[in-house]
Amino acid sequence: MQHSTKRLRATFFEGDQQIASAELELTAGQTKTVGNLKSSADIRLGVDVVSRNHLAIAMDGGGDVVICDTGSSNGTFDGSVELKPNEWHKIHAGSRICLGGEVRMVIEMQADFTIPSGSTSRVATSTAKLADLLKVQDQIVIGRGRECDLALDDPMVSRQHATIYKGRVGGLMIKDMGSANGTFVNGRRIQQPTKLASDTPIFMGRHVLGLTSAPVDLSKQTAVRTRGATLDYRGGKRGLHPTDIEIQTGSMTAIMGPSGCGKSTLLKVLNGDVPLTQGSVEIFGVDLIAGYEYLRTVIGYVPQDDIVHQELTVQEAIYYAARLRLEHLDSAAINTKVSEVMKDLRISHIQRHLISQISGGQRKRVCIAVELLSSPLILFLDEPTSPLDPQAVEEFLSILEDLTKQGTTIVMVTHKPEDLEFMEKVIFMGEGGHVVYSGATAEYLSWFGVERTTEVYARLVGAELNTWVAKYVRSKEQPSPSEAHSGMKLQSTKAAAWRQFYWLSRRYVAIKTNDRVNTMMMIGQAPLIAALICLIFADITPAVPFLVVISAIWLGTNNASRAIVGEQAIFKRERMFNLHLHTYLGSKVFVLGIFAVIQSGLLMAVITLGYQFRGTDPHWTSPAGGFIWLSMVCIASTMMGLFVSSSLNNLEKVMTLVPLVLIPQIMLAGSISRISNWIVEVLSYCTISRWGTEGLNILQKTIHIDGPISGAGSAPQVLQANLGHYYHDVFGKLAGTFFLDVWWLVKLSIIFAVLTIVKLNARTAK
Repeated sequence: MQHSTKRLRATFFEGDQQIASAELELTAGQTKTVGNLKSSADIRLGVDVVSRNHLAIAMDGGGDVVICDTGSSNGTFDGSVELKPNEWHKIHAGSRICLGGEVRMVIEMQADFTIPSGSTSRVATSTAKLADLLKVQDQIVIGRGRECDLALDDPMVSRQHATIYKGRVGGLMIKDMGSANGTFVNGRRIQQPTKLASDTPIFMGRHVLGLTSAPVDLSKQTAVRTRGATLDYRGGKRGLHPTDIEIQTGSMTAIMGPSGCGKSTLLKVLNGDVPLTQGSVEIFGVDLIAGYEYLRTVIGYVPQDDIVHQELTVQEAIYYAARLRLEHLDSAAINTKVSEVMKDLRISHIQRHLISQISGGQRKRVCIAVELLSSPLILFLDEPTSPLDPQAVEEFLSILEDLTKQGTTIVMVTHKPEDLEFMEKVIFMGEGGHVVYSGATAEYLSWFGVERTTEVYARLVGAELNTWVAKYVRSKEQPSPSEAHSGMKLQSTKAAAWRQFYWLSRRYVAIKTNDRVNTMMMIGQAPLIAALICLIFADITPAVPFLVVISAIWLGTNNASRAIVGEQAIFKRERMFNLHLHTYLGSKVFVLGIFAVIQSGLLMAVITLGYQFRGTDPHWTSPAGGFIWLSMVCIASTMMGLFVSSSLNNLEKVMTLVPLVLIPQIMLAGSISRISNWIVEVLSYCTISRWGTEGLNILQKTIHIDGPISGAGSAPQVLQANLGHYYHDVFGKLAGTFFLDVWWLVKLSIIFAVLTIVKLNARTAK
């Protein structure tokens, strides 16, 4: 079998000056692309009016050369006729095609020829149906590379992304080929070969494919469409009344209204942060709730609070975020991506500055840079211009405007009327969660019959609000035909847990080590406390093991009490994207556990050496066992501290609660006074101090007792230190044994871990 191939020359002019020329060979179904210097197109032009993905050139089945505008910002023209995006247009020899109205492309046809069709030859196409390709071959490769059977012009698609093949027992299978951004079948990211049904949607980057339909570029669909989107809070209060809005792709849209009207609530409903009570939200034609696990890869969201750690540098914050979100990219690709987003957001010059040392506007840009790592199709921003001065606002909004030129849709909450100068569309909300206007920025003043934006706000509260609510409802009574469309229903998955654990731990270590003063103070507490114990207590009395255990509990609890509550906004955003709860908690326990071990080692070393130096009798008899046991006590206390940190919503409340948690540890340990009744004893079972003190006394074996003991004289005695006689004998032969202490300490640690997971899950429950 022979395939006809057409050879042609494409020459490009800017004015009368030739700027590029290329020889092209086209086989039926094969596509060549034209873009700017930032693209990976076959022909790249250094002209601003040419988009990253501007034009495709191909030869159809009849041997004619066809071109297709692939959604360029400035359009493509054949003479005076503007080509419709994503529709093939036949051209002829000598055709003069204008790209953006400034660059001319002249096509010169050359001789046709034929090439043999071998078993390894592939015909690249971006429009073919998978079923048609599978009729002539048993396996097809899909990717961005021109050598693929189905070539998708999509930067989120890997060069060889996935392969579809006929299974041994019939049916079709799909396999991801180690792509950077994953292959989603029915919304679930596949990790191994997966069987395909005839109606199964396949998502790769920005494209959705079906076996019997041509690939659809989601970036060309309506960005946001809601139908009756409603939110009710617990107790029956309505946060968002039924809302029908549409936001077009590549636009900049502002959400405005008086304070407390529900602007941020609407934004959270649109991006999936808050689940709807009724109605639906579609993002690029995909149902938001059902398809969230896929859509999270194309949604960016920057809340009001910063989503980067203050203790990291700008470069570190973006780098670790890239490691967590772009899980399949190698180190070189990660570094390239980090450099690109810093350049696009104009923050390369501050990349080595700590986040805590840069301005509010720069921090906001760093947060956006984190979101741009995944090349989102839509970016939601909650009052990004609030902390900025007028000059910084203009620069910031110009950056957002540049993003829309690259195809990103911007939706932002703002309270500044001057921001509307950059917006194409505005959504006004009235008191109580009512949308009262959704349309062009140029028309909202006439809609409300006012001359200034400040006058609009006065009409959105009180009795007059009902007039505008009714007017808006009437304008939406005639649904457009597109509203009959039903969003695609998908399923879910999460990122690789072990890899996520590694980078979360790496980042947390960087946070701790970057704040050197606080870290040294944290580590220095242990030897200082131990030195004070040795200084105050000349002999190892019963108070010494008790105070050593209480010190370990304090260190572990204090270390962990700030760990979660201090990064709530970061946790919630990363949870929305791909964060596992158990890897998040595991990384905290792992890093804080390392500090716990270091602190326990210093505490026990100073205690051992202090009493050995003083020549006390008895001296500390089990330094190694004591170190291991204190490490366990400190880690169990870390778990308790993490539970406290996850239970409250601000640091001040946590710091108030920590002493209330520690005081029972002192009172119920059984060292200060004998446990006198069953109620107190049962309470003591829930304390780390009871089991920690008993275990350390057992390891120490002997302590110094001052004063008379029953059946002895008045001289000080050296006795076995066992607190078993302080408690009721409810554990039988296990009472007072080290095994029982270990078992209860592990049990308490697990309980605190489970409670922390429950609390974390409640914060982000959908």
